[in-house]
Amino acid sequence: MFRFTLLRGILIVSVLAVIILPVYTFFFMNPAFTNLLIENAENEAVRVARHSAVTLLRAEAEGLKKEAIPDDFPSHIKTLQEDFDLVKVKVFSPVGEIIYSTDPREIGHINKEKYFHEIVAKGNNYTKVVKKQTQTLEGLKLSADVVETYVPIMSGSKFVGAFEIYFDITERKKKIDDLISHSHNIIFVIAAGLLAAVVISSLRARVNIEERNRAEEQLRKQSAELKETNSELLAFYEVSSAISRTMDMNELLSIVLNTVTGLGVLNIERKGGIFIIEGDKMKLVSHLGHSKAFLDLHKDMKIGDCLCGIVAETGEILISENSAEDIRHTIVYPDAVPHGHIIVPLKAINKLVGVLYLYLAPDFKIDERKVKMLVSLGNQIGMAIDNARLYEETKSLSLQDPLTGLANRRFMEIVMDRSFTRAKRYGHLLSVIMLDIDYFKKYNDTYGHSAGDQLLVDIAKIISGEMREVDVIVRYGGEEFLVMLPETEAEKAREAAERIRKAVESKVGVTVSLGVASYNKEMQTKEDLINRADMALYLAKQNGRNRVEMI
Repeated sequence: MFRFTLLRGILIVSVLAVIILPVYTFFFMNPAFTNLLIENAENEAVRVARHSAVTLLRAEAEGLKKEAIPDDFPSHIKTLQEDFDLVKVKVFSPVGEIIYSTDPREIGHINKEKYFHEIVAKGNNYTKVVKKQTQTLEGLKLSADVVETYVPIMSGSKFVGAFEIYFDITERKKKIDDLISHSHNIIFVIAAGLLAAVVISSLRARVNIEERNRAEEQLRKQSAELKETNSELLAFYEVSSAISRTMDMNELLSIVLNTVTGLGVLNIERKGGIFIIEGDKMKLVSHLGHSKAFLDLHKDMKIGDCLCGIVAETGEILISENSAEDIRHTIVYPDAVPHGHIIVPLKAINKLVGVLYLYLAPDFKIDERKVKMLVSLGNQIGMAIDNARLYEETKSLSLQDPLTGLANRRFMEIVMDRSFTRAKRYGHLLSVIMLDIDYFKKYNDTYGHSAGDQLLVDIAKIISGEMREVDVIVRYGGEEFLVMLPETEAEKAREAAERIRKAVESKVGVTVSLGVASYNKEMQTKEDLINRADMALYLAKQNGRNRVEMI
């Protein structure tokens, strides 16, 4: 806006300059030159008159008289006419009688005009510019531009007569007019050129400014979008990090609720809860910021009840801008205040496992982009809940190896089925480490089977200490172990295998060989992934043992 105002100001000043220059020339310069010409002509008339009066006339006390004019005066005046471009010369007596004129017909006439008796007779010059075909002071029409000047002749302070001298300024005025006209044209051309240059420059500058403003606006939009994207990625990262910290259901739900309500990108209140769906019922398993009255009213929720029940029934996200005005909000508790809701279905592989409800300020508008983000977060949380539930189920079935306390092969089959299905359907990362103790038979033969069993227990503890809670560690059979690493790329899995190798060697004094494989689209079954890890393990043994190989 400032730039456009500046350009507009420059353009206005330029237009005014183009207008003012010709106006100044016409109304100030032209009259100034004309006045200078008149003043010069008047001064020359005064010099001529006074010279003639001194040298040619004998002024008497009573004033100039016709008889006082010498015989050679006409020839002298004729010479002055030729030298000074005089059109006419008259001599007046004190009473205004013409006692001499270059036009003899005027001799004897008396000037009765006020200017003669009130101005000239009082000792003052009087001048008038007479243009072609206009009347003189005495009513005569002339064919030239003249300066008509009355010059009083004074004897001391007494008026004794006057000269009237007509200076022909036609040529001089024409030259001045031509000069002024040429100057005016030059000034006009220069001003017009400057105006055109300013207009063109202004237009170009305006185009440049508009392009720059568009570019800046685009940059601002891209910056805002990038900031929004970064905020969303941070939200996913925070939720993902929270989910990966534990497999315990209660702890998981508490961490998820605290993390989601604390996300700055959502502009939600630090309040909400999570329902788990069990058949046709909904169990409030985690909550934040609620009174006892609220909790009592939500103990026996069923699918379809209130807003959360509707989401459990439809599986679609629901937004309620004001609970006090939403007829679907059927459960009202004593300390309720008007609020908004956004309620998110928690899904795992198209199966609804729960509902997350969050609080908004009344009549708060949430944009579509954040709604989509919450849907994605709901799917992520839903899968975490499903994994935690599966973990709880497998624990309850005691799917553990009795010696090492690790999951057994049966548990691995269940978890691997689900993990491989997610990887194949949704493109999730999944890696596997296969581990075998080097020369274990020799160890048993040397130290006995009890020592061999203890070695297996010790190595199981070392592996567990090096892996995350979300990773599944399985005693695969005999001296073999298998580790499943969800959401882990191949290189990270290789690094984890190397940590295990080094830890085992340094802590128990034996070595292990490890094979690493990661899911790719060519794999059709979980066995393909396990076989690939087994092939990598075989390659590690072939290449000298006590090493990690990856295929």
